[in-house]
Amino acid sequence: MQSISYLRDNSLSNPISSRTLTWIMFGFYLISAFGNAVLRGQPDGDLTLHRLLFPIFFLWFFLERPKRAIQWILIFVLLLIYDAIISLAGRFHRFDLVFYIHTVFWLNHFLMIQWMIERVGIKRMTRFLEWVFWVTLGLAYVQMVTGGTYPNVQERLEVNIYFWNGNELAAALVAMLALIFFLYKGLLRWLAVGAVIPILMNTSTRFAMIGLFMLILFWLFSKIRIGRLRWLPLMFGLSVMIVLLVVFQDSVILSSRVEHLFVRPFTHIFTLDPLYNVGSVNNRINAIIHGIIELKRSYFFGIGAGNSIPMMTEIVVPGTEKYTAFSMHNFNMQVIVEWGFVGILLLFFFARKVWFAIYKHPSFRLMALVGFYVSLVASFSTSSGPWANYAVMTVFFISFFYFKSLKENYTA
Repeated sequence: MQSISYLRDNSLSNPISSRTLTWIMFGFYLISAFGNAVLRGQPDGDLTLHRLLFPIFFLWFFLERPKRAIQWILIFVLLLIYDAIISLAGRFHRFDLVFYIHTVFWLNHFLMIQWMIERVGIKRMTRFLEWVFWVTLGLAYVQMVTGGTYPNVQERLEVNIYFWNGNELAAALVAMLALIFFLYKGLLRWLAVGAVIPILMNTSTRFAMIGLFMLILFWLFSKIRIGRLRWLPLMFGLSVMIVLLVVFQDSVILSSRVEHLFVRPFTHIFTLDPLYNVGSVNNRINAIIHGIIELKRSYFFGIGAGNSIPMMTEIVVPGTEKYTAFSMHNFNMQVIVEWGFVGILLLFFFARKVWFAIYKHPSFRLMALVGFYVSLVASFSTSSGPWANYAVMTVFFISFFYFKSLKENYTA
């Protein structure tokens, strides 16, 4: 029976050369994941360095963890069969093997992250994220000052460095910053926040800004101490947020009224009443609405991996193709819409991971942990899809193990 030694950095008992070599190889794999957008032969190419490396690392994993590797192969095959059936039997009659592989790679990434933590310890993984965070910030500021674009990415005015576009960069920075909130204390924590804000303003990524706002707001709520009653701060914080939404619903955040961002979406989603499909906010709301409609049509079996793209193409307003997103920009909904019941089960699996990561933490830390995951969900809403931002996925997966390893005397 394996112990939970991955929660500690037990790699010190191994020979230095072996430990260092292992970590270098893992680091190279993670860098290939973070730079997935640029490390490919051509902008629209499906073959990336990260996807080329995965079979090699999976073989290594198979040699060390054969039982778990065989289980994963069975899951991969079963998901493939399920996806093929619902794709061909559904309204779009379209099975896309390449897109299936794109989609399933976020599950592959979780498998690799868990294995890496078992091998090298959680401390090395969080240090790696710290390093990537500051290097990414530095590269972003250099590009903001000097201009230019990286290979194989969208050529836009906003900063995007090695990410596909500015939205992906903003989502990654907010996700890494959310973890920085737990790794750092005092002035350095707020220095990191101050360094990220100009980049978010440059990219004009509303949902990333909302994610940052939620992170800070929940952290402030975590400072409220109400004896031993664990859930009172959370209930108090949510009540304050509702009051703020009501009071400031006519205020403007990055050219959008608060009511348009937080209130109107729920009204239209509840009634399944699509909005005029122009503008990023309307486009994301319509993605959820049409996704629910298609999910109901499929009797909740799903429409198949990649078929959310033709679904979104159908609702594009003629003449706005250049400025309209052809993806759902909502990771959770995309998984549910494309894989139905199976997608819900997969999300439940990760929701369970989140629950066990934050369960039994003190009430003051619980608020900060809830804020962490709320900010990740909000910022990841800007992403093009499950395969598009391995940086956010890496932070999300590492958080399960990092929060479990926090000692009870930690102060947020």
